[in-house]
Amino acid sequence: MVAVAVGSTAVHVLRQTDDLWVRRPALLAAGLVILQVTLGALTIWSRRAVPATTTHLVVGAALLATCLVLTLRATRVMLVRPRTVEPVGVRREALA
Repeated sequence: MVAVAVGSTAVHVLRQTDDLWVRRPALLAAGLVILQVTLGALTIWSRRAVPATTTHLVVGAALLATCLVLTLRATRVMLVRPRTVEPVGVRREALA
């Protein structure tokens, strides 16, 4: 589930923006997911050896932090976009 969520998020970010501020964490998250899946398999194959399990947990924490950075940066980019000001449409006579 996490691999699908991070993968679809990375694809969406790469298609929607050219801003490196947002693209870099998306690419890093995609790379960390691939590494995380590989380390998970290695943890199982090594029968939960301490180095493999510890590395798997560290990469999971790094993935969580990267997703947080991606969320914060994407939110900041969306808030900074210029907004057009639309007139309210109130008649001047109504204010008098």
